[in-house]
Amino acid sequence: MFSLNAFAIDGFTQVRVVMAGADQPGAFCEDFKLSTPKAKSVLRKARPITSAEYLEGYLYLPCFVKGTANFHGRPSKWTIRAGGNISVTQDDGLEFYLGCESCAKSFGISR
Repeated sequence: MFSLNAFAIDGFTQVRVVMAGADQPGAFCEDFKLSTPKAKSVLRKARPITSAEYLEGYLYLPCFVKGTANFHGRPSKWTIRAGGNISVTQDDGLEFYLGCESCAKSFGISR
């Protein structure tokens, strides 16, 4: 396990987008999509946040892009939401959260 205090933005490798979707059919943001290079850029710009910040500090929007990556060599799955909040789950079940305010603005979303 690693310390998020020692979080390295270059820790993501082999980033791959798997799907885009929305929790609710017909959501206003359902056209939210990211290419693999854009997703990699978002993951590199993000900073560690708490679970409370993930839910309350960013807009929790119904639209997302999901993918896979290695994080410091560990297979992981990630979800980037249109509000700039990101969850990452490693293969051992460890989950952590990231946020990228500037990314949300580039997606056309701001608080």
